[in-house]
Amino acid sequence: SWGLAEILFHGNCSTEESMSDTVIDLTQFMVVPVASEHAVDNPPTLIVDGSMQTFWSTGCIQCANRSAWIGVVLNDTLVPSCISFYTRTSNVALSLERWVDGRFVEL
Repeated sequence: SWGLAEILFHGNCSTEESMSDTVIDLTQFMVVPVASEHAVDNPPTLIVDGSMQTFWSTGCIQCANRSAWIGVVLNDTLVPSCISFYTRTSNVALSLERWVDGRFVEL
């Protein structure tokens, strides 16, 4: 299984310093985490709770390729410049996709 501790949205990504200074406060937006499945004590809401100590975790032990996924539904007013992902495991291959015209499109 693999897990995601936190996802951060940034307003400015020109430098590392500007990234840390412009983390977007998600409490001002309707952000809805969704996932394929999760371990009992690790729901998807934990990726936007502001804590690196909590995390979403897949419900599968050895997940088949692309079978475990997590996403965030954003409202139209949240337009980040970049996104940071903090995983709980190493060697995780991530892909970033966007919902466009009724289907996912890899970015």
